[in-house]
Amino acid sequence: MTGLAARGAPLMQSALWGVLVHALAGQRLAERHGRLGFLAREILREISSVMRDP
Repeated sequence: MTGLAARGAPLMQSALWGVLVHALAGQRLAERHGRLGFLAREILREISSVMRDP
């Protein structure tokens, strides 16, 4: 969220985008590994993929 704000997005929009990107990353991981089959740190790696190909 901070990165989005640093690029000039308004704070509220940055927060909303951050929540959406986090949710999409978790969804993608759940599809591949199951809802309980991944670690929280794996979401971080998935975020760049979500940002690139939503």
